[in-house]
Amino acid sequence: MRPGETAHGWERITVVSAVAEPLDFATARSSAGPVLVTRDADGALHVLSNTCPHQQATVCREAAGRAESFECPNHYWVFGPDGRFLGSRLAMAAGRQLPHDPAKDLPAAAVDVVDGWVVARFD
Repeated sequence: MRPGETAHGWERITVVSAVAEPLDFATARSSAGPVLVTRDADGALHVLSNTCPHQQATVCREAAGRAESFECPNHYWVFGPDGRFLGSRLAMAAGRQLPHDPAKDLPAAAVDVVDGWVVARFD
């Protein structure tokens, strides 16, 4: 199987070495659209939509790197490496904190590692 091919509902996204360390990320394409593959600070692997749920802007425009958070360039929504909505940069800078709203999180796929590949299932 090559990146983008599927088997039993699972799709190869990228090689796991692309996100080998905590806070590493890589962007990729999938059958569900653009995705952001991340490792959080604890090393857990995530495959997230790379499209902001607010107005569908691309959240991360870099191909790969390390980041503690990701900021949508449209209205400055900030997301953790696990896809959790952390708030708006402007509101956060003003010291305003809102209760967590899961509807604002980046949608996440089921994720696994198979033969050195990050695989995801989009349900």
